[in-house]
Amino acid sequence: MKRILRFLPMLAVVFGVAVAISSCSDDDKEEFFDTPITPGVIGGGETGDSINPTVKGLRLSSIEYGYGNMRFRYDDNGNLLMYTGIDSGWLYNVSYNPFEIECQTEGDKVHLYNVKFTKEGYIKGFTVRTCDVEEDYNYNYEDVINCEFIYKNEQLVKIVAGGSWSENDITADIKGNMILTWINGNIESVKDETVSVVGDSYKSVSSMVRTIEYDDTPNYSKQFTPGMDILDTDYMSPLMYLGFFGKPCDKLPSIVNVSHIFDEAYGTESFKTEDKEKHSYEYEFNEDNTLYCVYDEYSRNEKEWENGVLIYDDSDWNYYTHVQNYYYHYSEAAAEAAAERCAKSDVKRNHRKGLFGIRR
Repeated sequence: MKRILRFLPMLAVVFGVAVAISSCSDDDKEEFFDTPITPGVIGGGETGDSINPTVKGLRLSSIEYGYGNMRFRYDDNGNLLMYTGIDSGWLYNVSYNPFEIECQTEGDKVHLYNVKFTKEGYIKGFTVRTCDVEEDYNYNYEDVINCEFIYKNEQLVKIVAGGSWSENDITADIKGNMILTWINGNIESVKDETVSVVGDSYKSVSSMVRTIEYDDTPNYSKQFTPGMDILDTDYMSPLMYLGFFGKPCDKLPSIVNVSHIFDEAYGTESFKTEDKEKHSYEYEFNEDNTLYCVYDEYSRNEKEWENGVLIYDDSDWNYYTHVQNYYYHYSEAAAEAAAERCAKSDVKRNHRKGLFGIRR
C-alpha cells in the first residue's frame, strides 16, 4: 500500500510544535468564522480590487498537467463540493456546518476537521487524521496532526503544527515550523525544519530552503501557480490554488530553487539524502489575462549517504532537463474535456510550438 500522504514533502514541512488553535497571540484574538471564502473565483475576490477586475466571477475548474488533472466542483451557490489530490488523484469531498473534508480509498482514509477561518475567510487551523482501513492485522497506521496558519496583511507568513504518527506499536512525536519571507508583495524565501523522534531509538530531521526570483511579469488575475505552491501536499495544495491560504504573489515566479536535506538516525546507523531542484517558469495568458499555461522547465540532483559515506550521486549522469505544462481551465466543459484527455492518453501530445520548444 502506497502511503502517499505520509511521505509528501509538506507533511515533513508542516509537522511542527503542537499549538492549540486557541493560542494567545494577538492574531488569535480575532473572531473565528465558520464560513470559508468563495473558492476558486478569479479576479481579486469580492472587492474587485485586482489588476484585471474584468474577469471577476470567473472560477477555476481544473489544472491539467502531465498525466493528472486537479479537478474542482462547486454547487450552485459557489461552495466547493469536491476536488482531486494534486499527486494521488484521490477524491476529497467537502461538507459544511461544520466545514470538513474527507477522502477514503480502498486502503486509506483522510479526515480534515476542526477547521477555523480568519475574518477574511482564510483557513486558520485544522486537525487532520489519516489512517489505514484495510483489514491487515500485520500492519496499521494512524497520523493525527494539528495545524495553525498565521497571516500578516492577508499573506501567509508562518505554519506551525504538531502531533504524532504511529505504525503498529511504534509512535513518533513531531515538531517543527515553516517561515515565509515576503518582500514587496512577493514570497522571497521559505524555510522550514521538522524533527521526528521515537524515544532514543530513532530521530529524523527534515530541512528545506526555497528561494524564489521574479522578472517583471505581473500576476494579472491574482492566481496561484506551481512556483508559489509552498504547501506541496496532496490535500492542501488544491486548497491553496482556490485561495484558502491567503493572497498570492503580486508577480509570477521566474526561478525557484529548492534544497531539501533529510537526516535519519537509527541508534548508531545514520542516513542522509539531499535533493536539489531548479525550476524555470514562463507563462501564456488568455485574452482576458487569466492564465492559460504555466511552462515549468526543471532539473534535479539527488545524493545519498550512509554512515557518512556517499553511496549515490546522480550528478555525473543525470543531465536531463524535465518539462511540465500546467493548463488552467475555467468551465466545467473544459475541465471535463481535460479529464477525458488524461483518461484516454498515456502520452501528452503537443501540437503547437510554445515556450521552451514545447508543442501543443
